[in-house]
Amino acid sequence: MKARVGHLAVAPRVAARVLAAAALTAALLAARPAAAGPWTKDLGQFYVKLNQGLFIASSTPSVMGGVVSGVDYLGATTSLYFEAGVWKGLQVQGFIPYLFSSNDYVNDAAFINAGGADMILGVQYTPPLRLPFKYALRVDVKVPLYTVIPDVPFATRYPALGDGQLDLTFWLALGGSLDKIPLYGFVELGYRHRTEAYTGDDPGDGRSFKDGIALFGQVGYKLFSRLLVMANASAILTPVDDVYTKSYVTVGPGIFVKIWKGLAFEANFDAIPWAKNSATGLQFGAGLSWSQK
Repeated sequence: MKARVGHLAVAPRVAARVLAAAALTAALLAARPAAAGPWTKDLGQFYVKLNQGLFIASSTPSVMGGVVSGVDYLGATTSLYFEAGVWKGLQVQGFIPYLFSSNDYVNDAAFINAGGADMILGVQYTPPLRLPFKYALRVDVKVPLYTVIPDVPFATRYPALGDGQLDLTFWLALGGSLDKIPLYGFVELGYRHRTEAYTGDDPGDGRSFKDGIALFGQVGYKLFSRLLVMANASAILTPVDDVYTKSYVTVGPGIFVKIWKGLAFEANFDAIPWAKNSATGLQFGAGLSWSQK
């Protein structure tokens, strides 16, 4: 059997070695977008992160809906995340990813897909009303940078880069920190509106996606003067029974290590213990960030 990379076929073990090397490089430099939290940047403040993630699973979402088992999935996501204050209490932010992924089937055939994934652009605002806790409002738009079903032979066996359509998510972020203990926490509550507007080719099968609830939470504790340890949890919950709309839960730890001035090293590990129409698995990530306060 051959491994297929777009229109290129290579020996499966060679493809596996190439993919493993890329994945290990990825792991040394998180697969999910960072969360802004309720601390909105003001004019002149910014945060930027070069991020690399690795996701491994024993199943994969199908471009035709549902999940395919009996396949080893591996994905390496290179991404740039940024937040920039453009006015007092107003910031723009973005997540721009490139995904390199592989479906390795039990019959020894491997199908590799690579390209832009789901870009997320957002605007966050904190009104001037002062409250005893931090808060912010945000709207995100998901913009796919790919076509759902690639125009190649055996297209349905390639790993999907995403669902391929535009989403809007409306967020409320709440949080704060303690004065005498270096502890902080925040939660983000969101409503995700899913559309059938595609940036690439429409799959043409009349598929539809249902709206859902998006959740994210983080608790962090500062150790010494340069190390921050965190516990993260996130979820997409959609109470419907179809083969297209995804739901999942992630949990895991993270660290933030200050290196020099605004330069820091960040890393995370997340388990996906439950998922519907998506894969359960493990994701690892690390990156370098720079912030200006």
